[in-house]
Amino acid sequence: MLAASMSSSSDAADLINLARYPIADLASPAARGVISDGRAQLARNGLCLLHDFLEPGALALMAQEACSLLPFAYYKDEGMMGDGSGRLNGRRLPRPSRNAAAAIAYDRLAPASPIRRLYEWDGLVGLFRELLGVERFYRCADPIISCLLIYYGDGDELGWHFDPNNGVVTLLLQAPEQGGEFEFVPDIRRHDTEDFPAIAHIMDGAREGVITAPIRPGTLSLFQGVDSLHRVTRVTGPRPRIMLTMSFDTEPGAQFSPEIRRRYSGRVA
Repeated sequence: MLAASMSSSSDAADLINLARYPIADLASPAARGVISDGRAQLARNGLCLLHDFLEPGALALMAQEACSLLPFAYYKDEGMMGDGSGRLNGRRLPRPSRNAAAAIAYDRLAPASPIRRLYEWDGLVGLFRELLGVERFYRCADPIISCLLIYYGDGDELGWHFDPNNGVVTLLLQAPEQGGEFEFVPDIRRHDTEDFPAIAHIMDGAREGVITAPIRPGTLSLFQGVDSLHRVTRVTGPRPRIMLTMSFDTEPGAQFSPEIRRRYSGRVA
């Protein structure tokens, strides 16, 4: 779910690499160039990567904050089809797919957290609105999981799946020693039609059409994953992969279901 709104006067422009991404003024010719390039990336395969989006010092602060919170993260290891329904996010999958990771919920972030400041910056909302070409775009109103730190430790992974919506926003804060690659197959689903043989082929290890995204720490990603099968490969080694996920919606006030809250935080309130 992309999710919705909290107005904020937060200013996080000092965290952004404005020399490369001059998005403080989205009407400027330089900003229009960034937006044009991002739209071209989305049109090509549904993934927009903004490398070195943060100032180096800001990335270091966020990674340090995330590492300090890891001991308090909620861990869960589950098969995505564990309920026997054969569905994930309303999409049928021909094979079980494992999700093992830990998470820190939004309400665990300190008020002065640079991660919180980035998420609550209105300039970020404006950028995504332009990249997606939509008039309405809001931060999530969910107080628990609208903004999550996700940790993949040794042996953890996010198995093959589809998203319930387009426009998932992530920021990689720390890469692991091995693994933790983001892989996807663009548009393997077409017009809500399931191509089970093709999906099963990929889930069984085939590599035809699989793209490994060149994501490195500091890369901001906007991904349209409704029709694109994707995963995070298994992590190996003691250094965790740390990813920030940020939720938005085209309508204000949207929140996540109790089931989704419990899945990522272990609680509903």
